[in-house]
Amino acid sequence: RMGRLEWALINLGTTSSWCWVSMVLFDFASHFGEPSSGGMLLELPVSREGIANDLGITGSAGSRKGGRMQEEGLIWPIGNKKLLIPSLQKLEESIQSI
Repeated sequence: RMGRLEWALINLGTTSSWCWVSMVLFDFASHFGEPSSGGMLLELPVSREGIANDLGITGSAGSRKGGRMQEEGLIWPIGNKKLLIPSLQKLEESIQSI
């Protein structure tokens, strides 16, 4: 966990919004997620707009990143406050590949 935080601080100015959104979702899933038959079920502790604001991006930019993640099969929205993350490993790999 410290390694990821150290990496994030070093790359604060150069990290893409895709990477920031992925890291937040990975951390939320690691702390708040519940294993399910389809992967990790995550009830978001804050709104999607709140996540975007905390990351310093617009809500529409956050929505675009989420849509792209959904297209790539990394997340599946369930209603307004829940996400299914089929594979935490694939989500983590998407962070490291940026």
